[in-house]
Amino acid sequence: MVALVPLGALALVVPRYRHSSYFYDEWSMLDRIVSAHLVHGAFEPFNGHLYLVPFLTYRAQLELGLHGHALVWTVFCITLLACNVSVALALWAARVPPLAAVVAGAAITYFGPGAQLMTLEFQFGMIGAIALSFLAAFIVLRSRPALAPALTIAAVLVVAAAFDSGSATGGVLFVAALLAWRWRGRWTFVAVAPAALALLAYLHAHGTSPTWPAPLGSEISVGIHLFLLAAGGLAGGGEVTGAVVLVAAGALFAFAMASGRMSRDAAHCLVAGTVAALEIDGLIATTRAGIIKGDYLDFNRYTALIAFFLLFALLVPAVSVVGDLLPRRSRAISVATAALLGLAFLGNLAPLDRYRNLVEGWQTQSHALVLQSSEQLKRGCPDGRPPKQDALPLGALGPQLSVRLLEQLEARSGRFHTGEPIPVSAPVRNAMCSR
Repeated sequence: MVALVPLGALALVVPRYRHSSYFYDEWSMLDRIVSAHLVHGAFEPFNGHLYLVPFLTYRAQLELGLHGHALVWTVFCITLLACNVSVALALWAARVPPLAAVVAGAAITYFGPGAQLMTLEFQFGMIGAIALSFLAAFIVLRSRPALAPALTIAAVLVVAAAFDSGSATGGVLFVAALLAWRWRGRWTFVAVAPAALALLAYLHAHGTSPTWPAPLGSEISVGIHLFLLAAGGLAGGGEVTGAVVLVAAGALFAFAMASGRMSRDAAHCLVAGTVAALEIDGLIATTRAGIIKGDYLDFNRYTALIAFFLLFALLVPAVSVVGDLLPRRSRAISVATAALLGLAFLGNLAPLDRYRNLVEGWQTQSHALVLQSSEQLKRGCPDGRPPKQDALPLGALGPQLSVRLLEQLEARSGRFHTGEPIPVSAPVRNAMCSR
């Protein structure tokens, strides 16, 4: 079961390749690749973040051709599988039973309230950074302070920052909190300093992430809503469920601490996960409140980022306290925990399917418009002049793809449409040829 759960959960994504296509921010990344020098493009901020690994992945895909996106999709699926496994490993190392740990990893990796992370392939940067952060946490929890594990953790966190520096910031803080309590001393510095210094140097060189200002009240509101949505999603519900989860967990943990039933390790995991979840929540609220504006559907990836760390903060001490209260029921606790997590996963399938159907509908429309634009580019305009270079034939479905970028991509990797001539819709033709 432990081996099959991650592979079975990945089956939610792998068969959807034929329903997906290049979409939205992917065009911006491809634009950077064809228009910027390799080094400059690789290290220049993308939406304020370092996206080195995604840049290199899309560059490799461009060299293979843009008739498909199999390489990008493969990397996307690998990061999802790695995320499921690394979260499970970290939970297992924190003494969550193996079956419950791997089910929890699946439930949070394919998190319905944060379905963007498992429906949009471009999010593999975020997923990879989170997966590596939990892998580093697993090493912390399973190792004693020494040079070899410290260097391994340092390397893992640096690679996490190369996937997505924004998500890695929360991961580095998460791992640092674990290290501060468990290791202390110089090996903690060796393990955390390289990634922390790299992130600070990048911030110093390129400034803060783009922000969308909002009044303080709006930022607080966004932060509260995101945190409640993350907590509620862990139980298969919404914000009200989230409030119930947090109150119940608070009462259980307060009782455990007062009665001496909260182990040192469980308390440490509670603190580390909570600190990371609050830090991510605060960063999102202060930098993105002005663009979210109460739209928690189109920005649901932020809910998922918070939920990863909140899951660790709540599940580890909850299992520890219940295990202490029922010391002879370890197998029953393991099965019951896995069953509850499985029910939460099933409860989140409905929002996952709704969002995936929405996104795949957009991608299907976008792909059809790209093929029509390619056909129109080949034909030229009826008046004999070439299409307008600054035209945006995809409209709101792809405002990043101009005719100029389409020409550059096709000159480098071949035409998007290579089959028989197809009809071109009036909106595409007018956008490209209307004077």
